[in-house]
This record gives sequence, C-alpha cells and structure tokens, in this order.
Amino acid sequence: MKNEIDWIKQRPVAHRGLHDPQQGIIENTKTAFAAAIQHNYTIECDLQLTKDGNVVIFHDTTLERLTKQEGAVKERTTQELLAIEFENSSDKMQTLEQLLAQVNGAVPLVLELKTLRDGDVSLAKRAIEIVADYKGKFCFMSFAPTLVSTVKTFAPHISRGAVVMPQTEQYWTMPALSTEPAVRYIDLIEPDFLSYDVRGLPRPFAQEFRAAGKPTISWTVRDKKTADFAYKHSDQITFEGFLPANGAN
Repeated sequence: MKNEIDWIKQRPVAHRGLHDPQQGIIENTKTAFAAAIQHNYTIECDLQLTKDGNVVIFHDTTLERLTKQEGAVKERTTQELLAIEFENSSDKMQTLEQLLAQVNGAVPLVLELKTLRDGDVSLAKRAIEIVADYKGKFCFMSFAPTLVSTVKTFAPHISRGAVVMPQTEQYWTMPALSTEPAVRYIDLIEPDFLSYDVRGLPRPFAQEFRAAGKPTISWTVRDKKTADFAYKHSDQITFEGFLPANGAN
C-alpha cells in the first residue's frame, strides 16, 4: 500500500533540523532535530553512505566545513564518523537508525539521499532497509533521478520526491534511454512530490507538477518575505534562520 504524502503540506520543513550556529546548534545534529520536534516542524535531513555500508546524517561529502576532521565521509567507517566532534558543539554525528529512534514518529521526516554523481545507488538501497520497520511518517527525495528511481524499484510503497532547481530540470525531463518510445525520466520515475529551489519560482516545471495535483515544496526559505512569496507558488516551505508560522501547532 502506497504511503500518503499530503502530510508534507501541513507544516513547515526545518532544513537540516532547527539549527542555529550562533547558539551552538549545528545542522543535522541531535540538538537541531530536538529543537524541530519541540516546535512541531517537519524535519529535513541529509543521508550519506559510510565506508562500511551504513547511513549517517550529514550534508557535505567531506568533513571539514562542520567538524574537526578532514576527508570524504565515504572513506570513513561508521565507528570513525560517530566519534568525530562537530565544531563549536557537543553533538556528534548520528546514524539513520539513531535519528529514527530519536524522532520516533513525533514529527514527519524528509530524508534526502545525497548523490556523488557516480551512479552508485547503494545509499538508497541501504536506507530502504533501515526504514523498513519505522512507523512514523517519512519520505525520501534526491537531486539524482537514479536514487529516486531506486526507491520506486525497491520500495514503491515509500513516497519519493524530486529535488530540482532550474539548472537541473534537464536531468528529469530528458528521455529515458531504456524506454521505447522515449519517456521522460520524471514520468518514468513518477515522484510523489517536488522540492524546488525557491529562487527559481515561478517556473513552468514546478507549475506543471503542481497542476497535476502533486505537492510542491520550496527550498531554502530564510525570511518571512521569501516565505510569503514561496506560498504563492508552492504548498509548503523548507526553511532555516527564522521561525515560520506553523499550522500544525
């Protein structure tokens, strides 16, 4: 049975958790997720694959921007990554399992599958395994059509979304080579929702998707003025840096 996705329209989505580096709350950390739960926001976070085939919560492909270490995430084991300290924070990296245990259905989760643009779909496959028994509301999304397609193939019941900006529309609208006659990738993959760069709105790509009755959220909104604009062209916002009104409160 297909997971429903209308919940994604019901409350603002905290980008990488409700983080505030000025207060020592770093993105994609346990503290940022706890703050989002406290405010009853949906949580968006980023998934990366480890050297030993596990999934951790981290945005960048490399460690140096946010931690006291350097190098690629994919070249470290889970044990090594969980021991790394974030800069200016007592938080440490979490696995996807730890995040699911922390949230435990309190708010919905929007899980972004990060791509290295190398065609490897192992991250999607492993993440699908990990969330198999999770009872809360969640979905996957990605910039990479290959990862979203993997979710459709191996877990068609899990809601999946396309993350798009004007420069990347071509990857979704080009003909899929595996079909005859040619079908656009977006039509073949059938994403359940769209997450579109607010800086590119309004845009025919997003308007067409929304006109078809599928939810469209926009990213990343950083102030009320932009939020007011975003709500004219999308159903919900992914935000950071301020506290938007929350209809779910």
